[in-house]
Amino acid sequence: MQVDKRRLLVINWHDFTDPRSGGAEVHFHEIFKRLVLRGHSVTLLCCRYPGGASKEVIDGIQIYRHGSRPIFNFLVPRLYRQICRKQKFDLLIEDMNRLPFFSPVYAQSRVLVITHHLFGRSIFRQTAWPLAAYVYFLERAIPQVYSRCRFAAVSPSTRDALVKYGIDSNRIQVIYNGIDSHIYTFKPTSRVSFPLIVYVGRLKRYKNVETLLFAIKRVAQQIPQVKLFIVGTGDDEPRLRQIASRLELWRTVEFKGYVSTEEKVKYYQQAWICVNPSLIEGWGLTNLEANACGTPVIASNAPGLRDSVIDQVTGLFFERENSNQLAQKILWLLRNNSLRTQMKKNALNWAAQFDWERTSSEMEGFIDKVVRSR
Repeated sequence: MQVDKRRLLVINWHDFTDPRSGGAEVHFHEIFKRLVLRGHSVTLLCCRYPGGASKEVIDGIQIYRHGSRPIFNFLVPRLYRQICRKQKFDLLIEDMNRLPFFSPVYAQSRVLVITHHLFGRSIFRQTAWPLAAYVYFLERAIPQVYSRCRFAAVSPSTRDALVKYGIDSNRIQVIYNGIDSHIYTFKPTSRVSFPLIVYVGRLKRYKNVETLLFAIKRVAQQIPQVKLFIVGTGDDEPRLRQIASRLELWRTVEFKGYVSTEEKVKYYQQAWICVNPSLIEGWGLTNLEANACGTPVIASNAPGLRDSVIDQVTGLFFERENSNQLAQKILWLLRNNSLRTQMKKNALNWAAQFDWERTSSEMEGFIDKVVRSR
């Protein structure tokens, strides 16, 4: 379908070069760098990070970085007006993956919202009460502020959460994540000889990595040679290191920190199992990345992860925060070579169904529809 070339302004907390970035930033960059190649103009407004330039062009995307993360959402209305004085945009796209920016209040154009996940009441289990209440009540205002907007949800779980909040389902379109099959590839010779478990992702309280640490302690008691690589960084890292030390996991657990994409792929390819213990996700992009490298995933039975993992096919589920059950699932899969081999084949077939080119085409069509709508 032929679509007009659009001038797009996107608001997100981070860009994909920020060490604090995650799946939402990868999602944005993979889609919108392809839209640039198709002739669209894309500008990103996000917060700065140490060492990051205030202005930069990456893959054709004009990036403006201003302010620190604690105050960025308060700066956005003023920054938005400054940018709009210099150029006009056909559409404002709000990438809602943490706090909402309430862009319809000040937007001078139509607003499309890309939604990854909503915290809901689960936020009270993840952070201190004042901040949790702040996030919770901001989310409760979404139906009123965004009632006239269209939403691109990354999974059926996210769509259902929006509907539960009061968003009309007719205003929501599910557009799945993709995978770059040229980067995330299966390499059988890379699998290490010892049982290796990997966690890949940001280290945030809601990612629930401590449950994996408690589980690996039990696993190591039965399989002493097991290793856990924690790949990623975040503000929960000091607490997780303390837990690992208290559990005397010095020889079992390695914190790899922030790594390049090439290194991340290497860990996926080396691992026997990837574990995603998060309490809530929009989709769980790392699950697909692991599957594309032929690695099955054990994930918590949580919103979003239920969409990206097929239980007993591409991986296994465990009940959230149940470290004993997670340990049992890890032990079962480590000891069952034939099951891991079958899951490897299933995972490769599953991941092959997702492609960033198709995702960007669907997003392009949805953007065109929103701009043309009354």
